Amino acid sequence: MICNSCDSENPPSARFCGKCGAKIQTAKPGVLGWLNSSATPGWGGKVIIALKWIAVIYVVLALIGTFLS
Repeated sequence: MICNSCDSENPPSARFCGKCGAKIQTAKPGVLGWLNSSATPGWGGKVIIALKWIAVIYVVLALIGTFLS
C-alpha cells in the first residue's frame, strides 16, 4: 500500500504508514477507485491519475459531441 501523505511503500495489511503515521486509505471499488489509484509511488503516480482523469473527460466530451451533432 502506498501512503497518500508521504508516498512511502507499506505492507498490504498496514492500516497506518510506517514512515509518517498517517492512516492509509484503501482504494474505493469501481471506476472511482480505478481513477484515483496508481501502483506507481510519488509524482509518477499522480501523473498517471491525472492522465486517467483527462482520458475520462475526453471520452465524456466526445460522447456529448456525438449526441449534439
